[in-house]
Amino acid sequence: MCRLYEEVDGSVSTFVNAFEIGTHLGIAADEVTRMIEYLEEKRLIAIDDHRLGIVRITARGVDYVETRPGE
Repeated sequence: MCRLYEEVDGSVSTFVNAFEIGTHLGIAADEVTRMIEYLEEKRLIAIDDHRLGIVRITARGVDYVETRPGE
């Protein structure tokens, strides 16, 4: 979540490719798929295109990142 938040600079209107972020973090595509599906269920992200992995952070996701202890 933090990497996504940093990537979009906290913007809820910027879409990014989750698979590209996963690649930079060394995470396999199938694991990225599981992660974005979980985060969507928690309403922390919105998925625009499941197949391509296009996502955006939601306001709830921004709040989650910004209120984490120690952040």
